Amino acid sequence: YSFATRGVPAVLVTTFLHADYHKPSDEVRRIDADKVARIARLVFFAAQRVAGGAKPEWTEAGRAAVH
Repeated sequence: YSFATRGVPAVLVTTFLHADYHKPSDEVRRIDADKVARIARLVFFAAQRVAGGAKPEWTEAGRAAVH
């Protein structure tokens, strides 16, 4: 987020799982394994496209989201 707010392309992957995320009250049973797998596939395919030469670029909507 720090990079993105300064115009540097950056990747932040999160699902903002639930209100107790990363708090002492968080519990393993709350993990949605299917959702984790879908996010992992999304990140993999995005990274694969970039590695293959696709050039990520900002959109106006993306810029607005970080300002």
